[in-house]
Amino acid sequence: MNRPQRDIVALVSLVLAGVLLVTYFGVDFVRWLTWRPPHDLFSQIIAVRPGFPNGWRNVVLGLILPVLLAGFGFYLRSGDDRRP
Repeated sequence: MNRPQRDIVALVSLVLAGVLLVTYFGVDFVRWLTWRPPHDLFSQIIAVRPGFPNGWRNVVLGLILPVLLAGFGFYLRSGDDRRP
């Protein structure tokens, strides 16, 4: 694989990692982080904080797979000097 092909594959893997991170983990994490309890008494009794994104889908597709894809992209990008 030549240099332009490696650059394209690395860029696609990094973009895909970012999209997966935001879609499966980031949105739910920000919703959980920014939740504010209601101020009136009745709403405080029944208010439920959104769940922390710790389901298998959030962890695998939102954390593990993006880390692997980003590592693969950075590995391909660092291989410019090693291959002719």
